[in-house]
Amino acid sequence: MRRSLSRALLGLWLLAATVALVRFWYARPEAFPALLRQGGNALIDAVAPAGAEAAADLELLYLVLLAFAAVALVTGLGLAVWKRFKGDRPAPRPGR
Repeated sequence: MRRSLSRALLGLWLLAATVALVRFWYARPEAFPALLRQGGNALIDAVAPAGAEAAADLELLYLVLLAFAAVALVTGLGLAVWKRFKGDRPAPRPGR
């Protein structure tokens, strides 16, 4: 039960953090490196979608994939660090 709860919470965290990052990215694109913006523009130019709506859909897909990758990477690193140092704490001494 505990394992399934932790997996569900991890999934919710990944979903919520990805949505928050995409919303922030849309609101403030200048806060992110220009290389990411150039990559998105190059993708749109390479695919050459028909119409502005298809280009916006492709841009949203690009943003969601990059945001999910970033959130998953940072979360994975954080969990690895947590597991690494979680067991290194000394046990409490009885009677003190």
